[in-house]
Amino acid sequence: MITLLLLRIAFNVSRWTTPDDDGEWAAACSLADPADVAGRIDKFVFKRDAKLALAGQLLIRAALRQIAAAELGLLTPAELSARLRRTPTGKPYLTAAADSSIAHPEVHFNSSHHGDYVAVVAAVAPNCMVGVDVMRIDAPPARESIDSYIGVMKTAFHPDEFRYIQSQPSHEIAEKSNRLHAFYRFWTLKECYVKAIGAGLGMELSQIRLTEDASIPLDLRIQQITSNVTCAVDNIPLDRWHFEQQYLDELHPIAVAMHAPNGGFTSGRFSILPSFSSLLTLAGGTT
Repeated sequence: MITLLLLRIAFNVSRWTTPDDDGEWAAACSLADPADVAGRIDKFVFKRDAKLALAGQLLIRAALRQIAAAELGLLTPAELSARLRRTPTGKPYLTAAADSSIAHPEVHFNSSHHGDYVAVVAAVAPNCMVGVDVMRIDAPPARESIDSYIGVMKTAFHPDEFRYIQSQPSHEIAEKSNRLHAFYRFWTLKECYVKAIGAGLGMELSQIRLTEDASIPLDLRIQQITSNVTCAVDNIPLDRWHFEQQYLDELHPIAVAMHAPNGGFTSGRFSILPSFSSLLTLAGGTT
């Protein structure tokens, strides 16, 4: 039995540049949940949003086909589709058997998409939880200051967190503002915890208090990992939780939250797939 096997994969959707009538779109749809394609993906007004949603489904399948092999053997795309379910709060999970609604106790995963990226973390470990959140750092609208922009979301932060964010130096170019970056980093860290526990909208982000350890340098270079965060919920410190943050590129911070009763965490970089054809192949399709 593997104590903790963790996989991190990401894909930049802007690299999916094939024409809309290319066979890759049909091949991708054939691997996704037909109900989701018809009920959600095909209804997006903008093709970019549809690509993000569809690539997210394929990335989940790509990750699970690799990581579930440790417990279930390599699953065909059809077998994998038969085992994927969602909780009432929308968190996807893998069932213990094709004819069961019970989550597999050893296989855990979570996905996120925003900006140019979709990302998935998946783990094989008894009774663990994993969550991931990626965001693109967007500049405030014209003529709106950074302080005004982030101030709208002040109630989502613990007072200590917001004071820390405001203490960071700003910059006349928004994308270079440490204050704006801190806002987005803390937001992704909160969201990945909420997603790991599957709380959905039932939890106020202000209940979560994050603290960065000043003795551990924060490395904001691309794909450099920092694990310097502790977390408390309703002022009760969390035990056996591991948080890590990194950047997929200059404008996309990503955070991962992991919990396992026996620990065993190992930080790691995200594997960024080079092309859509590589994603399609890993998900079980052909190009």
